[in-house]
Amino acid sequence: MSRKAEEGSETTAALRAEVAKGEAELAVREERVGLTEQELEELQKVHQDLEGDIASVAARQAAELTPQIEALEAAVDEARAELAKSKASLAKVQRDRNEVRWQARDAHCLLRALPIQRVYLLLGRSLQSTLLPYRCRVDTTSFGRRGRT
Repeated sequence: MSRKAEEGSETTAALRAEVAKGEAELAVREERVGLTEQELEELQKVHQDLEGDIASVAARQAAELTPQIEALEAAVDEARAELAKSKASLAKVQRDRNEVRWQARDAHCLLRALPIQRVYLLLGRSLQSTLLPYRCRVDTTSFGRRGRT
């Protein structure tokens, strides 16, 4: 054989070796791709199973907790209503207390005004109003409240 033929056969053998090596690598990669695809399918199944489990757990917990949540909301609404009633009652008590204070002050002023009115009546004069202690204004003709200062 000639040198060119030897070189050609060496080149051919080298190329065949590279092709064989490439085919072997290709087979390994195809096997890896196959295994990866199989693993992907398994992981997708697990993912779907987990999503189903999550949905069922969420639905079960919602079913279990909904009555408790509704009961708590009802209790909060009841407490708010009771608070509103208590606030209204407190405001009424405070108004009544203030009114009683003013009535007591007016009564005190009237009692203090009686001797003065007697003196004015004995002197024959009219007493329209007088400024008494505690800054009371008393209508001495009707003994009613005219105003508070």
